[in-house]
Amino acid sequence: MEPVFKLINETTGQDISPYVISLEWSGDLEQAGRQLNFKLAYTPKDPQWVNARVAVGDRVAVSADMTPIFSGVVFMVSRDSSAYIMEFVAYDKLIYYAKNRFTLKFQATAKDAILSVIAKMGDTAGRIDDSLTYPVNFIADNLSATEIIKKILKRAEEEAGYSYHIYMSPDNAVNVVRADTVIEGYRVSGETNAIAAQHSASIADMVNRVAIADKDGNITGFVENEEDVSTYGAIQTVYKINDKDNTQKAARSLLKRIAEHSTVSALGNIQCIAGYAVNVSEENIDGTFLIVHDQHTIEDSVHTMKLSLSYIQREPAPPEEPGQGALSVSAGLEAGADAWVGQTMDNGVNGCAEAAGKVGSYYSPFLAEECRNGVVSVPQMVSDAGALYQPFNAASVEAGDVIVYGDNDHVVIASGGGGEYVGNSSSQNKVIRGDNFYNMGGLYPTGIIKTSRG
Repeated sequence: MEPVFKLINETTGQDISPYVISLEWSGDLEQAGRQLNFKLAYTPKDPQWVNARVAVGDRVAVSADMTPIFSGVVFMVSRDSSAYIMEFVAYDKLIYYAKNRFTLKFQATAKDAILSVIAKMGDTAGRIDDSLTYPVNFIADNLSATEIIKKILKRAEEEAGYSYHIYMSPDNAVNVVRADTVIEGYRVSGETNAIAAQHSASIADMVNRVAIADKDGNITGFVENEEDVSTYGAIQTVYKINDKDNTQKAARSLLKRIAEHSTVSALGNIQCIAGYAVNVSEENIDGTFLIVHDQHTIEDSVHTMKLSLSYIQREPAPPEEPGQGALSVSAGLEAGADAWVGQTMDNGVNGCAEAAGKVGSYYSPFLAEECRNGVVSVPQMVSDAGALYQPFNAASVEAGDVIVYGDNDHVVIASGGGGEYVGNSSSQNKVIRGDNFYNMGGLYPTGIIKTSRG
């Protein structure tokens, strides 16, 4: 059943949904803000017809089945007198980040620096990824707010090895999250919802070996993708050691694999927006893909979408030994996630307690002990927790805590204050990062194991 879309002029309070001929909602990883294009029925020739009133500068909002999906400002209005249509272009508030410039000095963590830019714009922060702990130290000279945030994130991306996505939520909060969160419980499939797909692959920009050179130009080592070197032949570049960089990470960041570009058209899903990842199974496209660009169209009460996709290379290698529970919660969570996200547990789809033990073993002595003892049962983990266990209270959840669901049916680890988590996904049969632990496939939190403190 198609969702019911509503378009409201928030400035006038008018519901202009009855006038809508078509509506297009889109976003791109490289675009500052999401865009809304809509066409309204319009005529000055019929005295019985009352036209909708929408002007440049008006705020408009779109919802699907009462769920807000867009809020923004009308930037352009156009009218062709030969057609009974008026066309509009609106952008969410993030567009103002591209149009306002600042000179600012930063000497802080990436997260704090981003928060200061958001405050400078007079906005509120939503979800800012907890992994943004890397120091940034630079002067932003006459740069837009968008350019400043991207410069901050470039440093974090070099350190972490993955990218981030900036977006404005419909409640006008600025969010910065990892650009690979998989949409849970959804798949684009040629058998169900896909309409068409296109795919291409190229090694034109591949780099599979990086030579590490010291300040005198002497080669001191290499990093390489052995599989790609063997398959395609060596394609080498050089990294010159910089005292400010982690040499191994910086050199490895220069590796580039086969470039695959895919697009898929399918029945619409409002969750499928740029910056999120989606599972696809359609003829020659199969795997997990980052949504680089999304275009949603609602016309004649039918919702379709076209997604530009980039294949996510998943190559985590499981460590030979779990952690020892000695790291801080923040550092241990990141180390545990880096080690185990993308991995299939020995217990497969039933590996939730196993995943919690392995990921949490880096910062929690309790979870490290559970891991060493081979505990893979949720009831056993809850029993072993003793005084660490308490009934669920959302206000008590801290990063690093184990969230228990139902009658000891499932567990994940909370990784942030906004519902983010790391845990085993039974639908994907691997450890994932997610963004909403409050409703886990129909299961609801019932308890907390306070592993953030033990």
